[in-house]
Amino acid sequence: MFRTRDFIFVGLVLLVATATYVLKYGSEIDHNNMAHLEREIQARKGAIDILKANWSLLTNPARIQELSERYEKELQLNTLKPKQIISIEDIPLRKKVAPEVRNAEATGKDEGLSEVITGSIKKESAQR
Repeated sequence: MFRTRDFIFVGLVLLVATATYVLKYGSEIDHNNMAHLEREIQARKGAIDILKANWSLLTNPARIQELSERYEKELQLNTLKPKQIISIEDIPLRKKVAPEVRNAEATGKDEGLSEVITGSIKKESAQR
């Protein structure tokens, strides 16, 4: 006959087997997720390399020079003169202008207000 001790050992064996099963398949899922992320990272690195190559072709000075010569009449580009280059201190500061008051109630004017003050309250019910 089984004793209490045997039931405890069988229970412990089942518990350990269940824990081993959960850990094994949990780690396999994590490994698959990690492999998927690594493949995605490699694909994005490849896309970045392609974009860098395209950028270097588009910003090639010889290509830009050729395009500016080809479309010179349409673009009406002129060469930069040394007197056109200024320092940051030579740029005038923007004048400060008070913001326009847009709230009609604050100014006492309601010409711009529509019949509906809010989405659900009409003008008549708001004055009551």
